[in-house]
Amino acid sequence: MAELGDPFLLANLEGAAARLSAAIANREQIAVLGDYDVDGVSSTSLLVSLLRRFGLSPTFVVPRRMEDGYGLSRSAIDRALEEGIPNLFIALDCGTNSQEEENYLKSQGIDVIVIDHHREKEGAVESAILINPHVYPGTDDEAWRNLCTVGLVFKLAHGLLKRLRNENHPVAFRIKLRDYLDFVAMARWRIGCLCVVKID
Repeated sequence: MAELGDPFLLANLEGAAARLSAAIANREQIAVLGDYDVDGVSSTSLLVSLLRRFGLSPTFVVPRRMEDGYGLSRSAIDRALEEGIPNLFIALDCGTNSQEEENYLKSQGIDVIVIDHHREKEGAVESAILINPHVYPGTDDEAWRNLCTVGLVFKLAHGLLKRLRNENHPVAFRIKLRDYLDFVAMARWRIGCLCVVKID
């Protein structure tokens, strides 16, 4: 981990890591919704696998393209909530522009984290913790600006482990980030969506 660039250079990543740390400490219920393409599925697999290592049992949903359409749709959200109202809802590879859906989740008393690489179109979500370097570019995050979502989730995993190791969480010391690089490598390469992890 020492050879990886500072994950907290990504805007809002520190807040997301703090929220996940609290969820782990309080044994909260988390629902994860990832898009149905390889980036979304890889992102979901990485995050759910990591949270399980800390003893959580997150539920997860992948939208049904023909029924739910693209992105963070209300029908996909309703399926994600069928098992109960979670404390935290995490949208992966979608959600940047989903203000109405975010407001619906917040109205249910659910905290929301959105991790996405898509461009802002009609105004980004406002009350969610949004990790998207296109919406919130930092002065020193150029190396991460074109990561696809699974790359951003990997950076969040890095930040979460750093935070928990600083708190002497025993599980955090047993987890090796390199074990999750397969998920990053699975995400497809496409123009403007560079799934690489820069080693300083």
